[in-house]
Amino acid sequence: MRFLAPFLALSLALTAPLQAGSVSDRLYGAVATSEAKVYTVRTQTDVTIPTKGPSCHQVRVWHAIAAYKPWSNTSSPLGANDLRSAPTGKIEAEDDKRSAHFYFEENRQFVPGTQLRYVSSYKAVSVKRSFNPSSFRCSWADCQQFISKDQITSPTKLANDPEVVALAVKLKQNHDPANTVIEFCRWLKTNIEYDEAVPHRTDDLATTLKKRRGHCGHTAQLLHGLCRSVGLKSRDVVGVNLTEPNGKKTSRPDDWGNTHNWAEVYFPNIGWIEIEPINGEKCFTIPSSFIQNNTSFQNSAVWVSEPNANRQATWSYKDGRYQCDYNVITRITFSESKL
Repeated sequence: MRFLAPFLALSLALTAPLQAGSVSDRLYGAVATSEAKVYTVRTQTDVTIPTKGPSCHQVRVWHAIAAYKPWSNTSSPLGANDLRSAPTGKIEAEDDKRSAHFYFEENRQFVPGTQLRYVSSYKAVSVKRSFNPSSFRCSWADCQQFISKDQITSPTKLANDPEVVALAVKLKQNHDPANTVIEFCRWLKTNIEYDEAVPHRTDDLATTLKKRRGHCGHTAQLLHGLCRSVGLKSRDVVGVNLTEPNGKKTSRPDDWGNTHNWAEVYFPNIGWIEIEPINGEKCFTIPSSFIQNNTSFQNSAVWVSEPNANRQATWSYKDGRYQCDYNVITRITFSESKL
């Protein structure tokens, strides 16, 4: 393992110091916030150049940064401050300007077996968010008006599965849009068993519905399918659920500890409201441990360049085990304190 340079602090004009007590127990729009906390989040990605196969001449690594929120005490699009990295990485905004990331790039003819490490950290304010659906009015006519005007575009493109549509219509019954979402989440909590090892894709809604198993990504995509079936706009939320301070959750080599996927639903006259599908009737309550980050990838990404290929180095399940020729290991650790 090569030695890392000392952790380098990046001073950015876009960031601002934390202001104590500015978000505790106050109402932001239709969302009540409380339990403000400061999280120091550290992401470490280790990459090993293969000893066999094509040579590698470029490694690129992305680390997500907390997305801006009204309670962030920072300037958009950065939802964090005290940003640090080693080796020194660039800080870039996503194309949609809703979030940002660290970017690392190394160009050289790597010696087979070389071990690389990329580390970043940030401090972010996060709060418990609670939406009370009885605090506003939103009708199906409102939703239809927005859809017909195409004022809000959902990035989720899912085929209309007949069984998903039938289930959505059944659960909707005489409920208004917000309570329909609650019914969807009640059903998901009761009927989908958590299983991070299922082999089918998250957007294969028919299989998720048939097997009644899946991880957070499968549950979120099924929620999107249900929402789409009744005319509600929804979108993915990727980020972290900070529950494992040392970053370890399972024995899987790609180690998904502290990562999470949830959703947002759009209600006319209110905006995008966060949803945790597996929370059932409490789906509109999001704990402070949930931090939204990048809108383009899940927490980290590694791309490598070989003589005849430019590809992402990812893990896949082959021959009864998880494999990655670059042995990419990313661990997210954290500490927390009250604001």
